[in-house]
Amino acid sequence: MKKEEGNAFVPFSDSFCQCKYTINKSYVPNNVKVKVLEIVKKINIYFCLMNIFRIAAEIFLIYILYKLIFEFIIPVYQSTKKIKKQFGEMHAKMQQDMHTYDNRKTNPQPEPAVKKEDDYIEFEEVK
Repeated sequence: MKKEEGNAFVPFSDSFCQCKYTINKSYVPNNVKVKVLEIVKKINIYFCLMNIFRIAAEIFLIYILYKLIFEFIIPVYQSTKKIKKQFGEMHAKMQQDMHTYDNRKTNPQPEPAVKKEDDYIEFEEVK
């Protein structure tokens, strides 16, 4: 890096952290001492930590979303689909039973006439 008038080389300002947040290093006055370098390091560390926390939060949210979808939404969808199918089958069976019941009720078959004979046997009471 070329040293120009009014600029001072600031070590560690670009190699300390590879974050997307960087300090404008093009102009630093010559009278800047170690305190500014410490502040720049702290700012770089702050932005790096913020990126780490942001990434951690995104990973956590993706994990929560994954759990929600695959352990709640999909099983609920599958169970409701299964219950609807069972209700449909039960409804169809009930309709079929009602249809057969109506057919039997409207078309009663004549019962064979029972021939009464004197087959009645009288029993004696035993005391």
